[in-house]
Amino acid sequence: MTSFFFCPIFCWGQQDSSGKSELGIGVNFQTKLHYFGRTDRLQSSALVPNIGYQLKNGLYIQSNFIFIQNKAISTTYAGATVEGGYRFKPSKHFNGNIFYTQVLYKDKSQLPQSALKGQTGVNIAYTGTVININAGVILSSPKDQLMLERL
Repeated sequence: MTSFFFCPIFCWGQQDSSGKSELGIGVNFQTKLHYFGRTDRLQSSALVPNIGYQLKNGLYIQSNFIFIQNKAISTTYAGATVEGGYRFKPSKHFNGNIFYTQVLYKDKSQLPQSALKGQTGVNIAYTGTVININAGVILSSPKDQLMLERL
């Protein structure tokens, strides 16, 4: 009989960080890459390292670096996003942000969302005891036109 024990060396719970600036670093992986339901025929997956910095006053900047892989190509750099904005000071039941995102594609990108140049928007959320309400408005800037999306 084999037993496994996991003993964390350091543990942190979610804390209120509104009083200090923060640096965040992470990596995400997404299978079957899509954009509003639109996929590519090669069923690409993506590895997305990210980094962000938020000042204690709520202003922030973050970036994602997108690497794709599919049946035709090994993992390769496809583009990046750079986002700047303001996060509202969170309260017990309310949070949200205002943002602008610029998308920077490698030439001849194979990303499903490659028609998107940038977007700006507002997100708000109310968390109650029984019900949660999320709302947002995003203005997207495709290569030739401006689109309004509601979340």
